[in-house]
Amino acid sequence: MELVISPITEVVTRVVDCSTRQLNYLRALDENLNKLEEEMAQLNELKSDIINKVIAGEEQLKVRTNQVNGWMQ
Repeated sequence: MELVISPITEVVTRVVDCSTRQLNYLRALDENLNKLEEEMAQLNELKSDIINKVIAGEEQLKVRTNQVNGWMQ
């Protein structure tokens, strides 16, 4: 009897573990999405600041470096 119950118990345990991980992922999805949206907003603000600095520098007749050109693409 033990030979039948042990494999079944192991299969059930693995299925429950996998399901639990998936449920935790789905439960945290909204929170993770909100965090990503906040980070994206901050990155867009930083991008705008950098673009403004580049424009101000070009108005002072400064030349973009190759690195800055790469950032601006």
